[in-house]
Amino acid sequence: MGKKVIFFDWDGTLSIENLCNILAKYRNQKEYNNLQPHNTKGKIYGKIGKEELIKYMGGEERLQNISNSMQKFEDNNIEMRVITHGYPKEVRAALCLLGLSKFISVVDGQKYYEEQKDGKDFSHGRVRG
Repeated sequence: MGKKVIFFDWDGTLSIENLCNILAKYRNQKEYNNLQPHNTKGKIYGKIGKEELIKYMGGEERLQNISNSMQKFEDNNIEMRVITHGYPKEVRAALCLLGLSKFISVVDGQKYYEEQKDGKDFSHGRVRG
């Protein structure tokens, strides 16, 4: 039997708010370039921390339910990926702050406009675990 993979939609499904639109208020090229997608402490763009992210995820109980479900998928050797209309680097940063990144092998989305313009390869808008 082949590999089992489950895809989660980020925008308004895993997160109950469109977090990518919220982050757009704080995003600029310098902040984006300096964003550390695997940082488990601090705030995204110095503005949005874990407590606010939990709110955008629907609260602590919903976040725990998501984490428990992902743990069950992992226990059954099911690879998990996230797709987003936004930027994978931002989503990966949010997942790290929420403690969910450990479950997700890949975040797929669009390239940041400066990466597109400059022809830089950002793995086609992908951030691996």
